[in-house]
Amino acid sequence: MSDPDAEFVIKEQADLWAMSHGFTDADEMKQWGEQMERERLAKFALKEVTENEQ
Repeated sequence: MSDPDAEFVIKEQADLWAMSHGFTDADEMKQWGEQMERERLAKFALKEVTENEQ
């Protein structure tokens, strides 16, 4: 079983790290990362389609 205080401290540390990199909190940074990954995969898929058409 996890310690609620430890989880709180970890979340606070993650939020502080995210804030030091220009995000509001760790959740915003995670959402940004997920969006960047979706865009990267979409570009990769488009490149694959373009190369297969040639």
